[in-house]
Amino acid sequence: MRATKTLMTVSTRSVRPVIERLRALALDTEAVLRSAGCHAAELDDPDGRIPHHLALAVWHEAVRCSGDDAFGLHAAEQIRAGAFDVLDYATRSSATLGEGLQRLVRYHRILHDVAVVQLSVDGDRAHLTHALPEPAGVLPRHPAEFIVATWIVVARQATGTDLAPVEVRFRHSPPNDRTEHERLFRAPICFNSSVNGVVLPRHSLDLPLAKSDPGLCVVLERHLAALLEKMPRTTPFSVRVRELIARDLATAAPSATAAARKLHMSRRTLQRLLETEGTTFTELVDDLRRDLATRYLREPGIAIAEVAFLLGFSEASAFHRAFKRWQGTTPSLYRSMLASADSG
Repeated sequence: MRATKTLMTVSTRSVRPVIERLRALALDTEAVLRSAGCHAAELDDPDGRIPHHLALAVWHEAVRCSGDDAFGLHAAEQIRAGAFDVLDYATRSSATLGEGLQRLVRYHRILHDVAVVQLSVDGDRAHLTHALPEPAGVLPRHPAEFIVATWIVVARQATGTDLAPVEVRFRHSPPNDRTEHERLFRAPICFNSSVNGVVLPRHSLDLPLAKSDPGLCVVLERHLAALLEKMPRTTPFSVRVRELIARDLATAAPSATAAARKLHMSRRTLQRLLETEGTTFTELVDDLRRDLATRYLREPGIAIAEVAFLLGFSEASAFHRAFKRWQGTTPSLYRSMLASADSG
């Protein structure tokens, strides 16, 4: 199997606000997605995931095609309850703004594999920040502005107050026109900062949320914990697909379409993710079969015909051809060589 690197993915939920903004501008969303190298079907599954770099490409093309220099801010202003599914509802059903933000911090990985959201208190100020560790690098301007603006928009909606931050901070350089930033945030804005984030008054964390529901929150948090538990933290995507193939190999012929369905994504997305890691579904199947074949043939109690079945070959002859390609000999001769080596 080829060496792989960990691939960052994001929830399709995190890209939906981009689509909603494009629709509000009456733009051809499918054309924008195509120009970004994405297809609408890849975003259809609300529980699906797409590569981080593809999500950024969608943002880039959306901004370019719309001509909206404050696209991220305007997309954030369109956010409504449920935009980020269970995480959004859990945040809004918390008792206070502080509790809601803590849930955002705890479960943010459901939206993005590696992005880190932190909440800290220093005296009478609370700092909420967003960061991408290496090798993700710095988040481009518009998605960064969308994230921070979304925090403020949702906080205002959830508390029913006209919450004003102490300061807003962005890592990127200031745009030529800051009118929309000043209108939305109503606070000092620091560009070329070391972080993307917002500073809130400490007391704002104690603000009660209008839709607080302790019982519902317990149920939603249980669901969030289950979702987080299912997410591998550092496992490369190709390894996840290989494990999925291994589980089904003896009961069904390996299928990229079936694997994609189980991973809540389109076949095209699955292929794209594997290509990013330098492999393909066919190569994964071939590598796995080769590794398992040599392991099974070491077990004298497993007949060669059974090995072919366990590897998902429809016919023993297909297994023989594949094995000769892998090892340059037949399964029976390979087994004989192993037996001779062991007896010697």
